[in-house]
Amino acid sequence: MGFRAVYKYHFAQAIVRDDRNRIQARRTGTCNDESVRRLRHRFSRSRFRDVNGFQGDSQEEWQYVRQRALEAGAVGAQVSTHWSDGGKGAEALVEAVIAGCQRPSNFRLLYPDSMPIKQKIETVATRMYGADGVTFEPAAEEQIETASRLGFDEWPVCMAKTPLSLSHDPALKGRPTGFMVPVKELRILAGAGFLTAICSGIQLMPGLPTLTITSTAMRKRGASG
Repeated sequence: MGFRAVYKYHFAQAIVRDDRNRIQARRTGTCNDESVRRLRHRFSRSRFRDVNGFQGDSQEEWQYVRQRALEAGAVGAQVSTHWSDGGKGAEALVEAVIAGCQRPSNFRLLYPDSMPIKQKIETVATRMYGADGVTFEPAAEEQIETASRLGFDEWPVCMAKTPLSLSHDPALKGRPTGFMVPVKELRILAGAGFLTAICSGIQLMPGLPTLTITSTAMRKRGASG
């Protein structure tokens, strides 16, 4: 799925005053999206581009994004306007996706389960994000050793990082290169059956308590009354 706003974000909010700058901005902004599409190709799955159209977009911008998607290897690209036109605005997209799903594919995983934990993290960072490598803080090194010792080393790895960049740094827009991914912590999510490598600079969403302060206060009030 592609949004014009995403492309604008990844050319660093450049001020676009004329057509030449606008074209350059689109070229710079779409490099992030094209990189993501090429990464999906590593899994040998058919790629399809949904251009999510919104008010204020121009036909020229839609056509440009569709063209770049096809040039990057997408099997199809279709504009959808379901936000304003409801189901009718997505009919062409649905038909195109159904046709794309009928194409043969040979899905493969990025790494085997038997690969060591650190190597799995490095594979994701280098092959998916384009990093030069990974640095592990002492706490992460110790947690990786613990996970391996407990027999969790064959579990898949989830990366917790910013969604605003292919890297760990939200300030690195477009298609960044020449960076290292810092891993500060590794968590074992036994219930879910995978490991999570937490990158520096990211804050995880806390879990909500089963008993809130409000409900506790109401129970105390009822007991005292």
